[in-house]
Amino acid sequence: MGSGKSRLGPILANVLGFSYADLDGEIEARADQKIAALFRDEGEAAFRQREREALRSMVERVMGTGESVVISLGGGAILQPDVRFMIRATGTWVTLTVSLDDAVTRLRNRTDRPLLLGPTGRPLPEPALRERIARLMAEREPIYAEADLVVATDGPLGRTIDTLARQLAALWRTRRR
Repeated sequence: MGSGKSRLGPILANVLGFSYADLDGEIEARADQKIAALFRDEGEAAFRQREREALRSMVERVMGTGESVVISLGGGAILQPDVRFMIRATGTWVTLTVSLDDAVTRLRNRTDRPLLLGPTGRPLPEPALRERIARLMAEREPIYAEADLVVATDGPLGRTIDTLARQLAALWRTRRR
């Protein structure tokens, strides 16, 4: 959540010579609707079902072609046991972490994060946003810690994104040996 996966993922894929796929983008393309609208219209449980189905389809496609792909998942996807199973069975699970302060800075005023919006669909005021992000981080951290690789993305991401991609690629290559 606000860790930079959408910016880092394509660059990492390029460094590794892999293709890139974004699970949220796949879901939006299949539904012809934005994630926020899906959350609003169908609820989180239905969205999580769409997430599992889209990932299953992506994994089957990748396994069928033997293509190497970096797949970015939304922060809540990995909370689902069957999603974790698919990731573990087919690849390396990388978790990007970010401090609460950096997450708040990166996510304030965003309208594309359904779990960070108020009841009217508007961004939460900063104190409520900070509290919501802190709660989500606390809930997710034990599962995120199970990843094969955990990489902190704190700081001004724009200046470090290429460095992070190179470091993560080196970690991945070392782990694969």
